[in-house]
Amino acid sequence: MKSEIQSYCTIRNGEVRMNGNLVFADNENIIANDFFNAIYRNIKLQYAKFFKMDLLCKLALLSTEMILPDNNVPSLFNKEEVGLVFSNKSSSGQTDAEYNLIIADKNNYFPSPSVFVYTLPNILIGEICIKHNFTGESAFFVCEKFNAELLTNYVSDLLRNDLAKAVIAGWIEINENKEYDAFTFLASHQKGRNPFTSIDLEELYRDG
Repeated sequence: MKSEIQSYCTIRNGEVRMNGNLVFADNENIIANDFFNAIYRNIKLQYAKFFKMDLLCKLALLSTEMILPDNNVPSLFNKEEVGLVFSNKSSSGQTDAEYNLIIADKNNYFPSPSVFVYTLPNILIGEICIKHNFTGESAFFVCEKFNAELLTNYVSDLLRNDLAKAVIAGWIEINENKEYDAFTFLASHQKGRNPFTSIDLEELYRDG
């Protein structure tokens, strides 16, 4: 059965786009944390744990929150039917660097558990699953650059083998300079907005 892309979202350069259309921009707060908080307020998200997350998890959660209401995922699919597949280049490097700073001074050694918990990139999948009670298949890949073929093949395999009915997937990147780039999409067997091929996915990521 052919899979299609239901919706996609990009967050980059102080802009949020849904299916290619600009839905939010804040030119005064394009710095990562300020901009993420501005998105949070704009979509009226009510989730206090958001403010405890690192930047990578905030970005992942926000981009996911943008596509879920557009597709009514919690109502259409059971929690075990939703898979999550993400990738990036920098892993959890931005948080790793912050953690290293707080343990580097042996005279003021304070290894914070609240920071340490975010020193693995797949924690972003855990945060999304905790909020939405998703229990389906999940995977996280670290790649040199956005790899449309990898995502297409892996997500298609989950759907084709009935390991998931819908998959939230994409690229969630934030580097040590706090430069951010998110591209998240939802794929399923339902009729969608775009074909689900690596070529289509590459174009959506590039032009999103």
